[in-house]
Amino acid sequence: MIEFRTLGGLDLHDSQGRELRAIFSAPKRAALLTYLAIATPRGFHRRDTLLALFWPELDHEHARRALRQALYKIRRSVTDGSMVSPGDEEVGLDRDAFWCDAVAFEQLLDDGRLEEALALYRGELLEGFHLSGCLEFERWLEDERRRLKDRAAEAAWSLAEQAVAEGRTAQAARWGRRALAFSPSDEGVLQRVIELLDRAGDRAGAIRGYEAFAKRLREDYEAEPAPETTALIASVRAREQANGAVQPSAPVTQQAAAAPVANVTVEARRSWRTRRLAVGALVALGAVAVAGATVIANGRGDAPALDPTRVLVDIFRNKTGDPSLDHLGRMATDRVTAGLTMTSFVDVVSLGTRLLSREPVVPDTGLLEQADLQALARANGTGTVVSGSYYLQGDSVHFLARVTNADNGEELATIEPVRASVDAAVDAVEQLRDRVMTTLATLTDPRLAKWMRYASQPPTFEAYTEFVEGIELATHRRHREALPHFLAAVALDSNFTMASLWAAWEYENTGQAARRDSIDDAFNRRRVHLAPLDRLWLDYQLAYGRDDHRGALKAMRRFVQIAPGSEFLYKAGQAAFRADRPREAIEFLTQADPESGWLRGWDFYWDILSRSYHMLGEHREELAVARRARRLFPNSVRRELLALAALGRTDAVQALIGEVPAQSEEQTIQAAHNAASELFVHGHVDAASQVLDRGIMLGQAWLSTLPTDTTSGQIGGVIWQLAEMLVLRGRVDEARVLLERALEEERAGNPFFRREYIGTLGLIAGMQGDRQRALEIGQDLAAQPWRSPSELVLWHARIAASLGEIDQATALVREAVGKGLIVRSVHQDAPLLWRALRDHPPFQELIRPKG
Repeated sequence: MIEFRTLGGLDLHDSQGRELRAIFSAPKRAALLTYLAIATPRGFHRRDTLLALFWPELDHEHARRALRQALYKIRRSVTDGSMVSPGDEEVGLDRDAFWCDAVAFEQLLDDGRLEEALALYRGELLEGFHLSGCLEFERWLEDERRRLKDRAAEAAWSLAEQAVAEGRTAQAARWGRRALAFSPSDEGVLQRVIELLDRAGDRAGAIRGYEAFAKRLREDYEAEPAPETTALIASVRAREQANGAVQPSAPVTQQAAAAPVANVTVEARRSWRTRRLAVGALVALGAVAVAGATVIANGRGDAPALDPTRVLVDIFRNKTGDPSLDHLGRMATDRVTAGLTMTSFVDVVSLGTRLLSREPVVPDTGLLEQADLQALARANGTGTVVSGSYYLQGDSVHFLARVTNADNGEELATIEPVRASVDAAVDAVEQLRDRVMTTLATLTDPRLAKWMRYASQPPTFEAYTEFVEGIELATHRRHREALPHFLAAVALDSNFTMASLWAAWEYENTGQAARRDSIDDAFNRRRVHLAPLDRLWLDYQLAYGRDDHRGALKAMRRFVQIAPGSEFLYKAGQAAFRADRPREAIEFLTQADPESGWLRGWDFYWDILSRSYHMLGEHREELAVARRARRLFPNSVRRELLALAALGRTDAVQALIGEVPAQSEEQTIQAAHNAASELFVHGHVDAASQVLDRGIMLGQAWLSTLPTDTTSGQIGGVIWQLAEMLVLRGRVDEARVLLERALEEERAGNPFFRREYIGTLGLIAGMQGDRQRALEIGQDLAAQPWRSPSELVLWHARIAASLGEIDQATALVREAVGKGLIVRSVHQDAPLLWRALRDHPPFQELIRPKG
């Protein structure tokens, strides 16, 4: 399915996750695709309407020609078969094959799934986009921008009001701020947000929102806020500046309102950091008042089930021996509570909560012992406890913190000590807050929770958020977009080792192996200082880079022992597969959950699992895996085709190929190539011939209809697959002419296809008995750039096999495996390479799976 994102900018990917940027070089085509995807009523659009929107300056004939050309470019280059026309006068998109974020956003809103909808709203429609000379389109675009933004603001207010009704004031404040961001110039919205933030205890946030609004009003309109707004913010300022006695602005319950409230007094200091810390304490106590109602209610009934995302923050204990530093413990508790309150991944309860109850769960005897702390946490339904202490070393104060399971006291994470001079203790508290926030995030984020705690110490929260964004993009194979986020995480926290190592991995994925090697080598020089999991991930990357499959597997075996159940079981399975141990690969992969964490949406998982069964000859299991994968990825049929072909179910193969044309000619050609190769390997020659004839016909027809300006990158793979199918069918002269012409016209598109063209010509020469020409092509191959020496050796083995030199070919395959060749490549190569070797015992032993 095509994925088209228009909110906050343009982004387009095909059904295989490949980025499609070519359309964005022609703004009018990008605008046309956007209109077809979003314009209401959704469905088919009349061509006359499109002419008036996009080509108002042209006469009717020339405008229709321009529209036809634009639709042709979109249909061939972008839509993957998802553009449909019920007749000559209308055109539209197949909604089952084309997904657009703006459309999905409105559908989710209509279904009442507001949070999911707002997660899609990354910014206004076609942010920053302008199409000159198309006034009617510009008007439509402006109206759509306003309409979608209004719907987003309405949804945010609905979530805020719902959170208020449920007593979740921190979440209410968050959604209120989001609503204000959608309507920054609406003073009525501002007033509602100020009231909401005031009730939530975030008076600093209310004041910041007001000041930003007032500044914008003065600069843009030379006006001042209305008297009602200034009076409202004055009352908020008065409460903020109260001398340490902080009362919640709205009582939670009558019982809570009547109960004594703890006063927190923080020594006044002259730095802006201290003033910000005092504001943080107000935020914390606003959250405490709300949480108090929960404690009170729990005292009257059965204890609720413990929720690991509900966190109790203990008062940090003074281990300095200096009573004058007692205030630092309360300061640390308040600042950590404030930080966690403003996040979206946990609900936070401060230890001060117990003072709001007339009948405390445990006696009020000052700091609680661990057993009492656990009792309070259990009574309040909090599954996680943050606690800590601080001590002096010379003239520095050191803060320690840990996160524990409230039910059994198990330590979930220990946070690296943070330190500062006594006079600058606020700096240490700020670092502590940041590290605790990140630790709780990594423990609760399903993408990271199963392994991040075993890696390096938690980074700063800003670095963490960049890292998470990078993970999300990387799992959708948007590697060039993911890389800057990993680099930003490193820039924000130079000690964030895992972010650096992921950046190195993304350099590999974007063809920048030298930069990957540079990062890996730098960390390898100081490997003794790395956390165990970071060191193992580094070892895996180093082994992977030198095609040391056994070394990569060794590192990942240890990795998943330390972080059991994590998504890195996929990497362990991949390493086992590459090391010719498909049975072990299956064991690793079936322990992972492919529908959670960053494995969700990662179709490579299913490739490795199905291929592992394939290598073992367990094709029924392979078919079951392939069909489960197809339920998740409906447009990917290759895995199922290979399994059906291996089982000899030729009718099912033909039928499944017949389902592909609705997507694109290229995918049909690829499906025919894959299915015919597999049928040929398993001895189903007649069925393979039928599929080959079909694929050849489609491939030749598709190439003949392409415009002369078609880029080589679009056709390189089709030429290669067509040539291989011709060779398999015995039409080697046609294959030779096709490849020689493609090389002459430089239509390979990239070095990989150029090597494949040259190598296949060598194979053809060998099949035709032209030994001299075959050897010359072998020398030409040696002059090409190769990622791995094993790839060159493998081509020499192919040419030797085509010349009938069985022992020499087998020896070269053995050499290629020694240089890092994945044995899986041998299985895939069977149709063209191994006809002469299939019955050769040394070769059979070489390719037999080893575990």
